[in-house]
Amino acid sequence: MALPFGTTTGLVKLQIYIALRYIDISFVFQVTTHRVMCLSVSYYELDFNHTDSRRLKRERTKARELRRTPWWRERLARGVCHYCNLKFDSELLTMDHIVPIARGGESVKSNIVLSCKSCNSKKGLGTPVDQILDSMQNGSSSNNE
Repeated sequence: MALPFGTTTGLVKLQIYIALRYIDISFVFQVTTHRVMCLSVSYYELDFNHTDSRRLKRERTKARELRRTPWWRERLARGVCHYCNLKFDSELLTMDHIVPIARGGESVKSNIVLSCKSCNSKKGLGTPVDQILDSMQNGSSSNNE
């Protein structure tokens, strides 16, 4: 594989299943002309009860039903990302679970927000508590840098 010139930052996500536990691992890496450097690694151990395929299917069905409601259409019409507060066209926005389904979240109005695709990808399986802890550890006030 040829390395690109200049500097590129990327994200690699893996989900592995070990001893009845799902583990989601994210690697943030930087590619320069001469080397590949891992900038950070984070992981979440996912509770098997939260990742049960029947539960996931049920929650995704509830989320699809919420997409058809006036409540969701009103949010799409506003077009503002919950995380970065920027305005986007509706096709550039996604439904995001504040507490991800795979970490025990539910498809209810109080757990669903509008998110731009970039913020949704950055958040991944994180929760608001994870964001607070990360910002405290990194000494920054925001996780969306």
